[in-house]
Amino acid sequence: MSQDQLWAAAPDLIVTSWGLNDVRLGTTTLAQLIARHEQLITLIKTNLPNADIILRMPNSLTTTVVGTDFVDVITHQAASDMLRECYLYFVDRYPNVLVIDFMARTFGTVALPTSPFMLDELHPNGQGYTEIARIIAQTAAHTPVWAVGPKGNALAHRFRAVCKVSTAGNGFFDITPLPNASGDTSLSSVWPARWPIAPTDTIYFNGYGPLLLTGATFGSQTTTNIRISKTGDWTALLNQVGTIVHTRMPGVQDGRHLITVDPGSVAPGTYLDVTVTVPGASLQTGVICQPPTTMLTTGLMWNVMGSAVDTVILRLFNPTATAIDMASNARWHFWLAN
Repeated sequence: MSQDQLWAAAPDLIVTSWGLNDVRLGTTTLAQLIARHEQLITLIKTNLPNADIILRMPNSLTTTVVGTDFVDVITHQAASDMLRECYLYFVDRYPNVLVIDFMARTFGTVALPTSPFMLDELHPNGQGYTEIARIIAQTAAHTPVWAVGPKGNALAHRFRAVCKVSTAGNGFFDITPLPNASGDTSLSSVWPARWPIAPTDTIYFNGYGPLLLTGATFGSQTTTNIRISKTGDWTALLNQVGTIVHTRMPGVQDGRHLITVDPGSVAPGTYLDVTVTVPGASLQTGVICQPPTTMLTTGLMWNVMGSAVDTVILRLFNPTATAIDMASNARWHFWLAN
């Protein structure tokens, strides 16, 4: 089917799985792979704005050569890891786009010598394709635990964040956001709807089951990771990619954005408009703002509205008789509702 034929057919749901051949040849970086998927999603959304999209994560690669060695330059495990990180990057990134984590669900995230679902290094066997079809059909009917992404026109879900274990040992492990397309892993660079996490969330690692992130489990937070203090030896979790499950509130489409705002001085009896960059905002977006607790001591009043693409206007009013200059603070919270 050509692109023109696809646009003419106007399907309600498109299932796509790209990147396996690009990655196995060893000539593609994670940033390039993400950029190609962004181009694909943009193309579909431009021509079929009302369609839901399922990104079907490719299978992991097995390491035993059966007839042909399909993997060049890159290792089987590195290729599998790159594919999974690319697809998990798109969790909650676009409306109407859902990611199915087939590696964690069916094929496994570790490149093993053999798999009951694989014909050779690269291709699923009949049982593997049957399992893929079954899960896709199940997802189209309702969202199972292994489907991750935002609510589209027909796909209800729970919101998820994505992370990798950067350090692990006895009694603790550190979780770090996956890098963005430029390789940056600082919390401020990551798509804000994924991060930060909340004490009531649950984290899933393949083979370990659910781990409830209660308030007592949180330790120190740096600019790049959060430490989870939990009884047991967690060294085996090192470098594993996990998904953190949130309960998404109705109407709130883009999670919590934690942003630094430096308002400046507000003259007495006047207001000051502060432009704030909030990814996902638009003129039509509803915005909820929770200022830091220090706001209570200033006497300022506030309101907020979407003003442009990725931009909101924070209006501060000073009802007092003296100027108020609120200090810069990193604890401004913004929620978007579409």
